[in-house]
Amino acid sequence: MGNKRKIKTTNSNTLTGSSSLPNIVVLLVAAFLLIAPYAQGLFVSVVPNFEEKLNIFILFGSFLVFIGAIIVYQYHKDHQLHFIHYAIWLIPLGYLIPVFTAVSPHSALKAVLLNVVYAAFFVVGSYIEKNKGNWFIAVFLISGASIVFFGFAHWFGLKYYNHAVLQGRFSSVFQYANTYAIFALAVSLCCIYLLVMHRHRWYIALPIAFLVVPAQLSFFLSSSRGALIAFPLILLIIGLFLSFSRQIVFGTYLLVGLFFTLIIYSEIRSIGLELQDTFLPEKSLGGWSLLIFASLGLVGFVYLFQKFAVDYLIRKINFLDQFQFCRFLIPLIVLIVMILTSIMILYFPDRLTWLPSAIRERVGSINFEQTSVIERFAFYRDSLGLFKDYPFFGAGGGAWSSAFEAYKTSLYTSRESHNFYVQILLETGLFGTFILLFVFGFILVCFIRKASNHEISNAGFIGFIVVISIFIHNFLDFNMSFAYISCLVYLCLGCMFANVQPDSRNFVLKQTRWIFRTVMTLLILTAFAIGFTSIRFIQSNNAIRAVQQEIAGQARYEVIVQQLDRAINAQPFFPYYYHVKVNLYKQIYNQTLDSKYLDLAIDTNDKLLRIEPLNLQAYHDQIQIYQLKEDPLSVMNISSKAISLFPLEINFYNHAIISAYQLYMRSTEDQNKIEYRNYIFNYYSIYESKYDKLSRENDNQSNLSSFKLSSDAKEIVEKVLNSQTSK
Repeated sequence: MGNKRKIKTTNSNTLTGSSSLPNIVVLLVAAFLLIAPYAQGLFVSVVPNFEEKLNIFILFGSFLVFIGAIIVYQYHKDHQLHFIHYAIWLIPLGYLIPVFTAVSPHSALKAVLLNVVYAAFFVVGSYIEKNKGNWFIAVFLISGASIVFFGFAHWFGLKYYNHAVLQGRFSSVFQYANTYAIFALAVSLCCIYLLVMHRHRWYIALPIAFLVVPAQLSFFLSSSRGALIAFPLILLIIGLFLSFSRQIVFGTYLLVGLFFTLIIYSEIRSIGLELQDTFLPEKSLGGWSLLIFASLGLVGFVYLFQKFAVDYLIRKINFLDQFQFCRFLIPLIVLIVMILTSIMILYFPDRLTWLPSAIRERVGSINFEQTSVIERFAFYRDSLGLFKDYPFFGAGGGAWSSAFEAYKTSLYTSRESHNFYVQILLETGLFGTFILLFVFGFILVCFIRKASNHEISNAGFIGFIVVISIFIHNFLDFNMSFAYISCLVYLCLGCMFANVQPDSRNFVLKQTRWIFRTVMTLLILTAFAIGFTSIRFIQSNNAIRAVQQEIAGQARYEVIVQQLDRAINAQPFFPYYYHVKVNLYKQIYNQTLDSKYLDLAIDTNDKLLRIEPLNLQAYHDQIQIYQLKEDPLSVMNISSKAISLFPLEINFYNHAIISAYQLYMRSTEDQNKIEYRNYIFNYYSIYESKYDKLSRENDNQSNLSSFKLSSDAKEIVEKVLNSQTSK
């Protein structure tokens, strides 16, 4: 590890191709890493605000796919094309197959496009490491520093970016504290590793040292329990790949950094929370001063330690590196501390008095009865129902967010499964999950074998720290739902794999010319297809923006519908556009009372339900339309179907009971009255059984107050029940 000269001489005559290509690749990656985070981390969502940014990113990605094809050609030409450079493109295939049976075709297609771009980032990452590895480190650290200090600007009173501080938790560009926490942790650990490796280059070490305290502090300010759990496990794994002497130096920097971080934590937290309510310049300045002084304190320690102590310390203990057991000694100590700390957290949380009070309370709340833990178990349990329906090829990208309302058995609302591996299983089934785990596993195994001999470049190990941090935390959260994080992970995987030089007799693909030509043709065609598709999607975004402006400006109905149709033609599977069109027809009906607009709304809504049969909002819209048509029979029938699909959506029970009662009151024949009265009792019986089941399970996340009949529905049930009793 750190044997940079040996690595570089191995690759000195390869992959240069055009002298401009490495510079172009670095510029593209630098532009992405420095700009993309400020688009909410490119969160993958069907919400139009996120959707528009994703489409622009995919257009950018089409250029990257084309460059990836050039790099694959260069690898082939230089006899360094490995089968993994082909296999990485099979991951999008795992997303492509379920597109045709997906619960949400739009989300499924978007997942295919995104994963093709991710694969291109892997190829680009391997190319950068072979040609511009130090540039990757520099750009990554600049990106990390900008995200950290951007977050602190909002912590200290800036109100520019929504939810950079969310509910008192440090979230920065991601608007989600848990993902920010693991990112900040990875940045801080990368900085500490680089301090170990650059002990003779103060001009590199000191600027890096300045970032450690802000990164660590913001990690704790995020109040992420999952990241706190992952922290010692990540340290344990990193330590296994460092020599004993480097473990000592790494641990020294880590502990001193934590010292400077924790002594200012409580004050910085208090200042930040106060500034969220009222901006006070003197308070903000005080917060910045504390942060800067603590950071300079660590910089001073690093300078003195590297100048006077580190070489002497390493000389004294360097002989221990010869003994393999010493390499496992500190990781073993970390493991013991992890076990003891876990016992204290679970059974003696009041003994953690050495921690700041806010951290102590947050850590003390980690237990299996905590609401977020129970919710996660509920997600995993309910996801099995979706998996059973789509076991082999999955339900397509966005499967959980599109279908969870139909599969949930508890009263939660979460469009994310909070586990990347469960999400992959739901979206791509056993087939796609096997491909992804095989590719990722192969890269990790090859890297670990190489890293065990300490023959990894700095960029490669930085990539490993980022990847292992995200992969561990992925068991608890949805970090990869941020395209920025996914691209960073694939970039780092590429950097890791570039350090691996497999024996050509065993690993390099013995390919025929037609295989290579087929792959190259597919890659180039894919780049053009992605570019064309993204342009179509961007056009639809522009059209829907024009629709919103025209609605606000009270433009003519024909003009608005024309723009809407243009948006739908460009993205025919995007449910949001259908919702907008249905709402437009309802508004026009309310103004004109012309029933033809309700018929148009029904036709539009039916088209959406053919595309997404589990679209919850479409059923709500359908009921509202038939209520406007004063057709209680249709309302009852639709509500009945909706109850069978979404058994925990209380509004459908209300609509079913009220519409059945309206039919009951209108009926003149006794037989019809009995029939509708039985419908009322049937719907109420189904509701009661669901309510009783939720009550018995006593799930903390089950907010039973949200699953109570409306006063009108309750009154109807009591009235009909009393009338039957009196008879």
